[in-house]
Amino acid sequence: MTAEPKPSTSTRAKTRTNNAARKPRAARHPVDAGPSTAKAWQVGKRTLLESQKVLRQIDRLKKEAERIREKEKVGVIVRIQEAIAYYGLLPHELFGQGKRTAASHKTAAGAKKKRAGVPRYGDGQGNVWTGHGRWPKWFRDAIEAGASRESMELKR
Repeated sequence: MTAEPKPSTSTRAKTRTNNAARKPRAARHPVDAGPSTAKAWQVGKRTLLESQKVLRQIDRLKKEAERIREKEKVGVIVRIQEAIAYYGLLPHELFGQGKRTAASHKTAAGAKKKRAGVPRYGDGQGNVWTGHGRWPKWFRDAIEAGASRESMELKR
């Protein structure tokens, strides 16, 4: 084995300057090289572009999910229609006012019904008011026309 002679210092210096001239600026100045040291506006721009890309993907996926849902919807409607025809179901049996189960009967019994208020004021033309809440338009108009509250009270 023969060892290659080391080049002289002057040759090394020449090689170093030639290589430095050929290397790109980023390689010669590591401070400007990576994204971690990029300028603030570049990072913000990159982040904005990435977020816009993600938002476009989300929109595309939402549209695709809606298309799939619409396709499934047709099949669901067909199955429901077949079941209604087979069992002879009526709308009131499906959506209320049908037979109550024991569970729904308990909740219906526990809930108090609001009673309609007893009318206290009337105008003789069929308009009545219980005296609770805002004044109805007909009542307000009558008061403005000069009628009194007492004159519009209904006799019990």
